[in-house]
Amino acid sequence: MRVGLVVDSACDLPADFLRAHAITLLPISVRSDLVSFEDRRDPDATLRFFREQLGDRAHH
Repeated sequence: MRVGLVVDSACDLPADFLRAHAITLLPISVRSDLVSFEDRRDPDATLRFFREQLGDRAHH
């Protein structure tokens, strides 16, 4: 019997570990107003989404 492991992009596992153990990563969706963003664990894309969509609405 084959067993596989699937995790979402909120998991706290390094990308190297996921690749080494053939673990499938599913993106989570983040929605702001009418804009939806699929988090695929790309830090630059995530930061860009938050800056463009949340801007000054973020709490400090």
